[in-house]
Amino acid sequence: MEKMKIKIITHCHPKDTVAPLLVSTISHHLSEKAMVNAEEEPDIVHVFGAWNNHTFKAVTHYANLKIPVVYSPLGGITPWMVKAKRNTLHGLAQLRSQRAAIMRANSLVAFSKTEVQMARKWIDDQKILELRNAVITNKYPISTLIAELLRHYEQVIATHDRTIREHIDTQVNGMHIEDDNIRTLLCKILYLQYEQHRGTIHHPTLQDLSQHLIELDFDEDLFVQTVRHAKLLKFVSILQDKMSKECGLTEGFMPIPLKS
Repeated sequence: MEKMKIKIITHCHPKDTVAPLLVSTISHHLSEKAMVNAEEEPDIVHVFGAWNNHTFKAVTHYANLKIPVVYSPLGGITPWMVKAKRNTLHGLAQLRSQRAAIMRANSLVAFSKTEVQMARKWIDDQKILELRNAVITNKYPISTLIAELLRHYEQVIATHDRTIREHIDTQVNGMHIEDDNIRTLLCKILYLQYEQHRGTIHHPTLQDLSQHLIELDFDEDLFVQTVRHAKLLKFVSILQDKMSKECGLTEGFMPIPLKS
């Protein structure tokens, strides 16, 4: 089974000694079970830190790429800190950005009950997971923390993927396509477009579309018309070229004529 690819991003306060130790410990032990900070496109991103523009930008960047994001403010979200931020214009701007980061992330992993209580004011309980800090307590081994994090990552990835597919289904349903086979193909094409947006078109997904183009019976003229209406003609042409090179799809099964 292929290892999960996890990107860890952290921006801690220079005077904080506990949080960096927690993050480095998590990264070290995760690397025994998964691929951490590899060059490949990550399956999930875990951002650590609070009240930091780099943190806000990281959450926003990966959320915009539609890569699932787990966010941990590391105890930085407290009632007294939020109250202090409301006293200045700069603080208010930071508070808006901090709130936006929490809301944009797929999930918030908190390491204190106070942080959970604050987060509940901004997001639903189902998006919050409270874990214990294994660095500051001997009663909660790091192996347990890592196992719970990995299990949570898997859940977040699965939920994110299901949401993407549901959004694609809704999008295709809005096109009122009568041919079920064309609907099926369009859903697969839009999922490949999502993968391209994230950074990588995966071979199994491409192979799946290639196989369906071979096996399904559909009106090719109507397919081309539908793809053109959805402004996907150029993208499908690119996919056909990739399927020809990587999946062995022949011209006879390509609905869009090749340019001579």
